[in-house]
Amino acid sequence: MKKIIVYIIILGVGFLLAKLFFFKDGEEVKPGKVIKIEEIRANIRSFDQKIVTVSGTVLHSGSVGLGGYTLDDGTGSIIVLTTQAVPLKGDQVKVKGKITEALKVGNAQQMALREIEMQKLN
Repeated sequence: MKKIIVYIIILGVGFLLAKLFFFKDGEEVKPGKVIKIEEIRANIRSFDQKIVTVSGTVLHSGSVGLGGYTLDDGTGSIIVLTTQAVPLKGDQVKVKGKITEALKVGNAQQMALREIEMQKLN
């Protein structure tokens, strides 16, 4: 059973990376305005492949080739993928990036934000 879960995760990450880096950026939603992660999660289909700006606190971060971190704005959290230096846990950041729905398993939707630019707020 554990092998199946690992294969599903690997497959999902592969699709996510392909979708994030091989498709061009979409249009920006609400340019210049910060969008709540809860709003994005509630309307993932309308935000998929669109550029948004979110802001929040970094919960987890790491880097192995491709960097990533989890950003929480108090209404929800999102995984942010980057090729730049990752912020540290606890940093307050504002991120502009492209939303991608990576994998849908049952009712669970996994989405990520491909960072275009990031600004530390603290």
